[in-house]
Amino acid sequence: MFLLLTVIGIFGLSCSKSSNAGLPEGTWKLTTIYDRVNDITLLPANGTGDHIVLQFRGNSFSGSTFKNTITDGSFTTPGAGKIVFGFYNTTYVEEDEFGHPLLSVLSSCLLSSSSPCKPCDYTLEGDKLIISSPYIYELTFER
Repeated sequence: MFLLLTVIGIFGLSCSKSSNAGLPEGTWKLTTIYDRVNDITLLPANGTGDHIVLQFRGNSFSGSTFKNTITDGSFTTPGAGKIVFGFYNTTYVEEDEFGHPLLSVLSSCLLSSSSPCKPCDYTLEGDKLIISSPYIYELTFER
């Protein structure tokens, strides 16, 4: 009986839905964009004091670029330090060189030709959140 309950418990844990454990909720401002392919670092600024932001709450996200509003986004964290962004809505005005990398990272899994897609990596270093797509961009956010 004990063995049966242990096996059921292990099976149940392995099939549980992922949570956002470890990913801090709140508003994060994009401070650095690193293009790994071209070895270029961009510091997003539009001269007005506005910021590109992402807001995490539960397993959902929203945010804004200098040109678009992002709403109704979803994400999962399939493992420690991993994040998969799901569907989201945006106003879809043509993006600039600062907003395009963010939308590229958010869409990296949706546009992937492999299944399951490769998740983005994330690390938390104090008040810094770094999200690295498996392809081109590494984004650094600060609280």
